[in-house]
Amino acid sequence: RVEPEPGEHRAMIYFNQVLPEGGDHVVRVKFSVGVAVYGLVGEVERRGTLHDVDVVGGTNPLVARLDISSEGTAHVRMAGQYAIYPAVDYPGTEQTGWSPDVHPNEIEVPEFAVSAGALPARPVLPPTRRDLLLQTRGELPPGDYILDLNGDLQGSAIDMAVPFTHEQSTLVAGADTA
Repeated sequence: RVEPEPGEHRAMIYFNQVLPEGGDHVVRVKFSVGVAVYGLVGEVERRGTLHDVDVVGGTNPLVARLDISSEGTAHVRMAGQYAIYPAVDYPGTEQTGWSPDVHPNEIEVPEFAVSAGALPARPVLPPTRRDLLLQTRGELPPGDYILDLNGDLQGSAIDMAVPFTHEQSTLVAGADTA
């Protein structure tokens, strides 16, 4: 027996179907199912950092890259929402926020904003640093905007405004990219 280190431990269990040999089967289907198993040993520490937010240009709907790391002994997740405001209509970070009681599917677009939605809630495993992509809702006309982020990363508040300029999309629907 080996005493595991304190913290979160993960494993995948795969279930594979074993098909019978031969037979008069017309259609043969085989499946494999993976199940994630998380185990916690001792006290776990969920500590994450949002290092950077970068708006990716040339896409419509807009895509933002969130650079997140997990420095503790267990995975971290974000909770919260984003909103996109025309720069001239942005009320400031003091006037924006989020409620943890609102379900991510029930987030409403705030006054003066052109889009809103939930922050990605995918886990970041320890001790890693990864980019989570936030694909916004709806298309934006060219102009100057503010991406407003409000939420929580395992106890660390997220309250930031990211200015960006959205130019005409370089992606044309139905265009041949070959």
